[in-house]
Amino acid sequence: MIASLAAFTTVHLTGCNTTQTALAAARPDAIWAPGARAAPDFTLRDVAGTPVSLSQQRGRVVLLTFLDSACRQSCPVEGAELSQTLRQFDRAVPLSLIVVSVEPGADTPASVRSVVASWGGWRADWHWLVGSGDGGLQRVWAAYGIAVAEQQGTLLHGSDLFLIDGQGYQRAGFRAPFLVSPVVESVRDLAKEVSGPSGVMRSLAACSG
Repeated sequence: MIASLAAFTTVHLTGCNTTQTALAAARPDAIWAPGARAAPDFTLRDVAGTPVSLSQQRGRVVLLTFLDSACRQSCPVEGAELSQTLRQFDRAVPLSLIVVSVEPGADTPASVRSVVASWGGWRADWHWLVGSGDGGLQRVWAAYGIAVAEQQGTLLHGSDLFLIDGQGYQRAGFRAPFLVSPVVESVRDLAKEVSGPSGVMRSLAACSG
């Protein structure tokens, strides 16, 4: 596994609202205040060929990570952790999981369905993105600091988990493998922000004040 969270060596406690306090208590590897760190937008095709944009998820909490359906090392561990995490939420919660492939040649609709089922299933709105072979995946990897390299026939890659709020800002990051409970707590805190139309604006106002 290549560590890709070099930027996560410092916990950013620049916020002053209750959500920031709760996020800090959940002990992610990194947190950012509302509006402090925009999540780089992208549009990539999923395994069915449908374009999916991060910006389409506004108004929802997004779990963003990077996996490979042929991986037999770290990916099954994180896939199962994601399954456990998502089972804690009702489908009414505005929550989406986006997986960006690190090995698009190995990811097909059948292989993705198979591994997700083997990991316990994902009870949520989720998308597995494989791109279009135009360099889009590589640009997303770079934007999020995900290292991908082949070493002696083995694909090594970062698979860190980013939590993005309903306004499209990065709010927390977890190194994989991660503990399920802190991720669940962090998602719950962010979901409260998007439970009402003015939730995030109140959060931003609290921090600017």
